[in-house]
Amino acid sequence: MFRIGFVCGLILALLTILIFRVFNETDLELLKPQLKLYKGSSLLIEFLFLIGLNLYCFNTSAINHKLIFGLDPRDHLSCYHIFEMAGVLTVCWCASVLASLHPPVLSIPQQLHPLLFHSLLLFLLLNPFSIFHAQARRWLMVTMCKVLAAPFQPVGFSECWLADQFNSLSPLFLGLRDLLCFYQINWRDMWSDSPPSAVSLDCGQYSMAVTCLIQCFPPWLRFAQCLRCFWDTGHSLHLLNAGKYFTVFLMVTFAGLYNMARGTQPNK
Repeated sequence: MFRIGFVCGLILALLTILIFRVFNETDLELLKPQLKLYKGSSLLIEFLFLIGLNLYCFNTSAINHKLIFGLDPRDHLSCYHIFEMAGVLTVCWCASVLASLHPPVLSIPQQLHPLLFHSLLLFLLLNPFSIFHAQARRWLMVTMCKVLAAPFQPVGFSECWLADQFNSLSPLFLGLRDLLCFYQINWRDMWSDSPPSAVSLDCGQYSMAVTCLIQCFPPWLRFAQCLRCFWDTGHSLHLLNAGKYFTVFLMVTFAGLYNMARGTQPNK
């Protein structure tokens, strides 16, 4: 609890500094491209906070989530562990944003800070060492692989739950698209002195197709899971559920065609 309180104090201080920095900017349009690169990671950290709150409600309501999700009752994360992780990541996020807004402090190119922060997140998830809650990371990676392989193996509750979270986090995937497109197109310009607003954050001629594919990816996971459940059980209810997610494909397709006719990008 002490560590959670200490981290919350740091978050309040850093957020206060960040808010003052943003509101003291004379031209907010100059900050939008840089802050947009942090959109996906901010949603992920917020999601962690809400997961911790969900586990806290499970504990107070005497819901055995360890049995529901198939967790090891002797080695699993509590809500306080998740609050602590989300708090530490929030501190790192705020520090990275402030460093990107003050590049002369560390003598690092302004556009490089988002890449360093997201590389840190990727390292914390994929590092093979028995640190940073290795058992929980291993469970998450195994469940993610099962979600991706939904049409080819039976679907459990954990896989359905995680696929549903992916559908709720669809803006996160679009934020990661902005990040990847930025570094793919503007890698050479990153080492120049030009601000991020002077370069593009989209994928050029492939932006519309990439956006549509990303928007269809989370519902495809649940669509495939529903078809697999129907194959295993034969219950027509799973087909109706699959039809619900299939309507997302139609919506994205016609929305893309509509925006193409208007000459705009589908994410605007």
